[in-house]
Amino acid sequence: MHDFSLVGSAEALYTLFFSLLTTPWILKTLGFAILVGSIMALIEASGAINGFIEFVQHKKGLVKSERAALLLSYMVGVVIFIESSITALISGAVGKPFCHLYKTPQAKLAFVCDSTSAPISSLIALNGWGALLLGLLQHKYQKEC
Repeated sequence: MHDFSLVGSAEALYTLFFSLLTTPWILKTLGFAILVGSIMALIEASGAINGFIEFVQHKKGLVKSERAALLLSYMVGVVIFIESSITALISGAVGKPFCHLYKTPQAKLAFVCDSTSAPISSLIALNGWGALLLGLLQHKYQKEC
């Protein structure tokens, strides 16, 4: 690209990046993801996830095996469809202590989190993915008209 010019490629990359950061719908989507990530960090720092794990394991007795731990992570990923990366973070944060307890490989938990986050988030338009997809469709429709 750009006749193998590093300077030309760097300039084109800078121009493209700057044009992305001046597009309103991209900034709104990025802001939404940052706010949701901040809320996730606040929830984890407040001890809410540890409280939920304590409640599920000791008070309700729902998680008694590796399979139940992975199923809980899956269900959390399905129910919480805020944004794909945040969904993976939440279901991973819930499943991680159980994986340590039952000696489950972290790759299994990562697979469960990833296989629920993006597909569920892309099917439901009330989240960051939905905003991105609707923005792309609107942008394409405005160019065609």
